[in-house]
Amino acid sequence: MKTIQDLDLLVEKYKRNSKLGLNDSEAAMEGIQFLLRGDTQFRGRGMEYVFEFPNDIGVNAFFNYYRVLDEEEKNKAIQELMTCKEFGVNLSNKSVNRATALIGLMLKENPEDGNINHILKSATQLILGKNKKEISNQCAEYFRRNVIDTAGDKLFDMKIDKIVFTDEDFYLLKSWVIASVFTSEELYKPAVQLKVLQWLTGQDYKVHFSQEDKNAILPYYEKWDNEIKAILNDSPLAEMFEDIPLPDDMNKESGKPEEGKYKKVSVIHPAKAVLANLDTEITKLIEENNTLRLDLNKKNDTIGQLELKKNELLDEINELNRNLNQKLIEINDKDKEIDSLKRQGEDLENRLKAALKLNTREENESLNNLKFKLSSQLKHDYSDFCKIAEKPMTKELGDVLLAIMENTFYTLIKNGIKLE
Repeated sequence: MKTIQDLDLLVEKYKRNSKLGLNDSEAAMEGIQFLLRGDTQFRGRGMEYVFEFPNDIGVNAFFNYYRVLDEEEKNKAIQELMTCKEFGVNLSNKSVNRATALIGLMLKENPEDGNINHILKSATQLILGKNKKEISNQCAEYFRRNVIDTAGDKLFDMKIDKIVFTDEDFYLLKSWVIASVFTSEELYKPAVQLKVLQWLTGQDYKVHFSQEDKNAILPYYEKWDNEIKAILNDSPLAEMFEDIPLPDDMNKESGKPEEGKYKKVSVIHPAKAVLANLDTEITKLIEENNTLRLDLNKKNDTIGQLELKKNELLDEINELNRNLNQKLIEINDKDKEIDSLKRQGEDLENRLKAALKLNTREENESLNNLKFKLSSQLKHDYSDFCKIAEKPMTKELGDVLLAIMENTFYTLIKNGIKLE
């Protein structure tokens, strides 16, 4: 197919130059959308090109195709993208990059699109990579650049679906969001950081902040204005900051915390310190359990994908066997046809030989008959000719010889001998 050939050439050009010109980019997007609008085979190839080209080509092409579909077709398209083999491989976090770029576009278009939850969950399950321990800076950068910077406040209009996200999935998403927003670069203003925390705690989940989460957030919290800190007094976030003086604990003149006003759990009651340690241990166990669950879920997904691939290969093998059997039947039929033609040829050859033999025999017999007939008819004339030849020639004998010659020629012509 010419479209696939053209796209393959553009992929090679992109790999060589790390970019494409405007005309090539537009041609690549049009080619990908053309394949996505095709049947299952071509649509699957189009999905692969989404991952082979950069976001501004591959993801934009998919989104342009996706946004004009009806709801049923949209669900199907997202499912096909998430089950594409390139998505599961996630080479160099390419799938996380593509998925977050698509999520940013979808949020900007419609934060209530239910498919956002599905693709966000699939992306979340890929972010821990092989070590299963920590979120890479690269994945944090992708969420920050592709989702937060693209969608802006539209992100905060999105509701996490409990049917799609398990508690473990949401826990990992929470850690991913915090790692993306609370970075050493200090890219976001306190108001944005507060909105992110409010968005997380405003979902229908009980939010547990790990020590890693706190270590990432608290340095920024300490720099926030008192007005922003005051918002936390009556919010679900207050528990997280109980070791940090809140605005009501501040000395109005010095702006420093009043003595004894720190919300230290151990100061209020010793038992709470024990409970805090238990909570920390429980949280750690929950994190480990979540990691194991995610690892198990991913392995189950891998097994499912391998099963699907195995079934596809078995179907291909069965189809090849059917084609092979059909070809063998056709070859057998051709062999029979060749044998029949061979027998017919041999029969014709034998009949021809017999006909030639018969014709030769008939010709010989006809020739012998002719010879006998001529011998019988000319024998008398020949006898007279021999007698006259012994005598002196006279006019009378010449006339007799002329008569004999005329009779001889007449006999030859009469028996089919052509003389003219």
